[in-house]
Amino acid sequence: MDQLDLFAQPSAEPRPGPRPATIPSPATSHQARTRRAARGLTPRRLADRITERVVRAWHHASTDSGHGIPLGVVATLAQISQPHHGPDVAAHLLALKPEELWQVLERVWAMQWIRRPELVHWATPLHTWLEQEPDARRLRAVYAVAHAALEDGQLELTGNPEPLWRCDVDLLGTVLTGLRSHGARQVLGEYHTPPDIAAVMARFTLGTGEDLKPGQWFDEPAAGTGGLFRALAQHLREAGRDPRHYGWSMGEIDPLAAACCAVNAIVWDLGPNVLVACTDTLADGNGAQRALAERRELYAHRDRLVACAKELAAWRDAFAAVESLITPQSRADHPGRASTPPTR
Repeated sequence: MDQLDLFAQPSAEPRPGPRPATIPSPATSHQARTRRAARGLTPRRLADRITERVVRAWHHASTDSGHGIPLGVVATLAQISQPHHGPDVAAHLLALKPEELWQVLERVWAMQWIRRPELVHWATPLHTWLEQEPDARRLRAVYAVAHAALEDGQLELTGNPEPLWRCDVDLLGTVLTGLRSHGARQVLGEYHTPPDIAAVMARFTLGTGEDLKPGQWFDEPAAGTGGLFRALAQHLREAGRDPRHYGWSMGEIDPLAAACCAVNAIVWDLGPNVLVACTDTLADGNGAQRALAERRELYAHRDRLVACAKELAAWRDAFAAVESLITPQSRADHPGRASTPPTR
């Protein structure tokens, strides 16, 4: 799966990062989930509550009129996994200072770019604000939005290790709708398919799924935030099939909604064969082909950069090994010997 486990053992020496003084035990994490379940909230109602708190926190703490930042905070948190048995990730994040939380959000996208560069590229409107040096007010606003989402249980929706449960609701679509006024949605022609209708359409489209073959592609030219594909993926899993074995092509004219499609592909674990095109499908029917070409270029670019980084790391290790052989006495005997490799 493409979600990130913040407490997974890294394959290489990690960069030092912020950690709270104490990490709640697995029992504490389980108790928190049990308390939330006792409220009797359905996933859809919980998504509505999270949206209400996120919108209120953003408007109270920020003067920005755009929606990319609060939606981007929720989208970043949606890429973090909460293991069934392990530290309470929400508690870890809530214990961070505003500057430390900002750094974690940056690292999530950096790590995902290594794994899925195409989805990070297509989700650009949700994370470009992280490239700017934040002022105190923006730090506080991002901090407030993250706390609103985490305190009301976002990771219970988007962080569950089981994709079947993460497919219960389209949290990003709910938040995007909540952030926009009714008039703005009318201007954009933004009418998301209700979940119940999407579920019925999925059943009619797929039936029992017996005729579907791995490698088959699904295409949605007006995807919104991907709600119909959420229902299709849910129906496939309930039929005993893995959505990762199929292809998913989404076109959407609204940049924020298209960006949500890219992140939802991670949340819903749609697999490696995903295309997202921010395009007017009626005016440009080549969105999927363009997205496919972009995906090839992005992976090639990622591979080149990773290869360069590995080569630089190998040279660094080689120079360090040679340097370790030069004893203090040999440096004294050969004062002209360079301690660093000469440049050409």
